[in-house]
Amino acid sequence: MTRTKNYKNLAKQYSDNEIPEFTQRLNEEEISNHPCFNCLLETEKAVEKGYWKKFPVPLRYWYEMCNAESDELKKFLSKFKPKTILELGCGSGRIINIFLKPKYKKTIYAVDKDSKIVKIVKPLYKGIKNLHIINDDIRNFFSKKKIKFDLAVLMMNTLGNIDNQKIIKLIATNSKYFIFTAYDQKFYKLREKIYQSKGHREFSIRNKTYYFNDCWVKDLKSKSYTKKELEDMCKDICKDTDKKYKIKKISKLLFLALIYE
Repeated sequence: MTRTKNYKNLAKQYSDNEIPEFTQRLNEEEISNHPCFNCLLETEKAVEKGYWKKFPVPLRYWYEMCNAESDELKKFLSKFKPKTILELGCGSGRIINIFLKPKYKKTIYAVDKDSKIVKIVKPLYKGIKNLHIINDDIRNFFSKKKIKFDLAVLMMNTLGNIDNQKIIKLIATNSKYFIFTAYDQKFYKLREKIYQSKGHREFSIRNKTYYFNDCWVKDLKSKSYTKKELEDMCKDICKDTDKKYKIKKISKLLFLALIYE
């Protein structure tokens, strides 16, 4: 465990000092002392290179989920070419990279309330003038920025962590298209081994919701949803408006919802 100083410091953050195997798939210069960032970056690379397809289940379902999200976004960008884009939760930059790739003119905002993640990610995109990575709570962001976005996106576990319908409605109200993903509650138990393989040890499960207390993700939660719960949420958001919605299953673990005008 001595590849870099960061690698040594990283081990101290795990309750058992055992760094998860996936970290070995990152290059030395890519490893940060933020376990969550490392997990997200390795996931991004696995999806990009495709080697996740050789992993055993249930771990493979984690990467299948992220690959499906990426594919859905690429198809949407190709068809609709949104010019103002908002991502909630910048992660490792996986979704930012998807937004940046098409060569049409656009402005991207990535808002994340985790200052540690933003501090790592922001320098990676230095000099890209049409990208704004912001450390803020989304409610504060909307109170300051009077922007109607062509597209807003909530991916991976961002919805399950927010779990606040007023915030979801705020995002939908301020976007022409709103795409979000949610874990399928039917497979909530399957995720336990996935999280363990990703280095999580300090978590509990209550009412089919995961509550994490690892030192790098204290107070993070991960709620899963039934299709009916998502339909009820979308109906409530769309009532008294001209908005419509679609919900579909895109992988073993994941639903995708689209709210649109």
